[in-house]
Amino acid sequence: MIDKELLPQHVGIIMDGNGRWAKKRGLPRTEGHKRGAEVFRAISTYASDLGIPYVTFYAFSTENWKRPENEVSVIMDIFRDFLREAEERQEENKARGFRFRFIGDMTVMPEDIRNLAAFMESQNPRISAPRSTSPSTTAAEPRSHAPQNCLRSRSRTARCLRTT
Repeated sequence: MIDKELLPQHVGIIMDGNGRWAKKRGLPRTEGHKRGAEVFRAISTYASDLGIPYVTFYAFSTENWKRPENEVSVIMDIFRDFLREAEERQEENKARGFRFRFIGDMTVMPEDIRNLAAFMESQNPRISAPRSTSPSTTAAEPRSHAPQNCLRSRSRTARCLRTT
């Protein structure tokens, strides 16, 4: 039995190393990104089950734009798939208390992704339970102002993914 008093209130996860993971196994880097998305889902569910209220995933840094065009395209497709799946699973997400917030510079993301993200953010506005993804941050941001922005905004409209 887990003592919930000992659990953190907020966990930040830097999604790094998916391409290296795949390469080490003789798979294309893009397969690593696809597996990383599966892990994202598993961690979100597990954190919710444990009762961890906020989880922030740092999913795409500004440095990632320098990757080969095909790799960036696959990552954007994965992001689209994630958002569409989240839209399809709205009832389940509501039941789990998931609330999505996107931090980072969304203006550089493709328009359809920005629109899907805005739609997901508009769901469950009264539930104090957000999950966040931080696209297009810098590598230094997770250690500097991105978490502060996330925590600061909790008093307004939570900018992190809350699971309870």
